[in-house]
Amino acid sequence: MFFCLILSAQAFAELYIFTPKDEAVVFDQVVTLRGKLDNLKSLKVNDKPVPFSEDGSFSCGLVLNHGKNNVIVKAFDKDEKHYVKQLRVVRLKEFNDVVQEHWARNQIIYLATYGFIDAYPDGNFHPELPISRGDFAAWLAKVRRLAVPEKLKQDVFFDVPKELWAAPYIKAVIDAGYMDGYTSKIFGLNDPISRREAADIAVKSEGLDLVNKIKPLFEDVGQEEEGAKPIYTARKSGLVKGISDSMPIFDPDRAITRAEAATLFSRFERSVKSIKYLFDFGDGFGQYNLTKINISPKILYFNIKPDQMRLSQKAALKIRAKIENRTSFYPIATVWCDLSELGGPTNVLMYDDGTNGDEEILDNIYSINIDYSAAAAGKKNIYITVSDELGWDSNAETSLMVEE
Repeated sequence: MFFCLILSAQAFAELYIFTPKDEAVVFDQVVTLRGKLDNLKSLKVNDKPVPFSEDGSFSCGLVLNHGKNNVIVKAFDKDEKHYVKQLRVVRLKEFNDVVQEHWARNQIIYLATYGFIDAYPDGNFHPELPISRGDFAAWLAKVRRLAVPEKLKQDVFFDVPKELWAAPYIKAVIDAGYMDGYTSKIFGLNDPISRREAADIAVKSEGLDLVNKIKPLFEDVGQEEEGAKPIYTARKSGLVKGISDSMPIFDPDRAITRAEAATLFSRFERSVKSIKYLFDFGDGFGQYNLTKINISPKILYFNIKPDQMRLSQKAALKIRAKIENRTSFYPIATVWCDLSELGGPTNVLMYDDGTNGDEEILDNIYSINIDYSAAAAGKKNIYITVSDELGWDSNAETSLMVEE
């Protein structure tokens, strides 16, 4: 007797992620997640449903915050068994004027990623400019994580009004005893701060005991000089160094630059721990820092009625486009219609607010009613571009026949 054994194996199922790689370190605000499903029926990224093509390929945008970002990709088979991949991504902050070769680039980037230090209003860091006393106080308060009052009832100094953005930070460092004003009324908000003063403030704020004996290392900071002990205390603890590897010079009375201040603050104990934590991929990735995701808008239909008209006769055209609900993604910002083939403008705005021919508010059907007369016969293509608030867009076209 012969027995025929028929083996029926369940189709192999798998979830693949191509980009980004786990433990990626990036500078971009948005990176594209790309992957593929094999024999899986549904997909969610950070609990948001994401569409995929017939061959299983998928993509969506990961909208990253500065610092740690957590991405959970979960797919399900027909039996609701789930397949999960975690991606841990760190996004760093960078500045156009802090080039790759800059000696303080890493220190600036790491502290800026945490928001401890910041740029000028023009978006650049200006690393070689002197830092003002106001900015130095603000950076110090952030690095030390001082309790900063939300709203001040009175001016901190005559030159630091309570409405000033830096006022709460300046009050915090004054109250902590880390900095002083020139007088009880003047802080010197926009004045530069010297390297000597910066070293003294660093020693105070880090709670270091001043050295008793000084073995002069810097030719321009003598043993008996006033302010020598804080400088050498800061030097001994690794907070400061000289200005050159080849010359034992500290240059104490020169204004400290923004790059030098960033480097000084990066050596604070809290900063060292924060930077180490930033690149610790074994900790700090949870539900609280799930990354926002985004996909391009999906146009469900786009049409024009009537879809034919007579040459040189004005017709009342109703243009409609329905966009898939964006509950899980960035909302629609604009829908533009291109009527250039009819001799019209390229950027006619369509509406979903009950005006300009729109029939129902916020039903995801964007509309415009216009009266047009075509100048030439033939098939005319009409186009729309749908953009969301992140700038992701989709396009569609329909046509109108103009008869003689």
